[in-house]
Amino acid sequence: MDSKVAAPLKNERGMALISIMLMIVLMTSLLMMALNISSIEINLASTNRRTTQGLHAGEGGADLVIPVVKDTLVLNAIPTYPIASKVVVNPLNTAGGLSAPDFVREMTSGSSPTGGLSDNPKNNPNVTITALSDQTIQVDVDYEGPASLPGSELEEQNIGYHRKAAGTGCAAGTVYYINSLATGPMKTETGTSSAYFHCS
Repeated sequence: MDSKVAAPLKNERGMALISIMLMIVLMTSLLMMALNISSIEINLASTNRRTTQGLHAGEGGADLVIPVVKDTLVLNAIPTYPIASKVVVNPLNTAGGLSAPDFVREMTSGSSPTGGLSDNPKNNPNVTITALSDQTIQVDVDYEGPASLPGSELEEQNIGYHRKAAGTGCAAGTVYYINSLATGPMKTETGTSSAYFHCS
């Protein structure tokens, strides 16, 4: 009777080894899946960080260009800034001679031949800002014309400008459209647009 009981046990000798091997394969698969998910999450977090940085850089470019517009209107010339500020205004002058540079003409009257270049921040920026180590901000400012407002601000909605009914600013001025493009690491690009109302 003892020999009949021992015989089936001899046939199951390799089952423990097979079970351990299956457990090792299963644990390795779970570990690889966990590492893969961690890698995906790191990439998503990195992409989110670059996107957020680009958005803030683009919005910062729109804010930083307002003093440039004001300085240009006061000087009636291209303003210059210290090299450390890393703000460069495009000195392009397609009219030649002693005529005002394109940016000055565009800010004062809206007329600015661009020498066949598209008037946008990527191809023909009016202002380039390189103050951030991993972002280049290019800004295009377009003269939209005079406007009379009941308040001092414009609100941008759906690519159109809407007057705000409140405010104590000037009643007349000039509207400028600001288009800012931030180019960051891995060639990420973030564009933002806004309007600026300059009191006359």
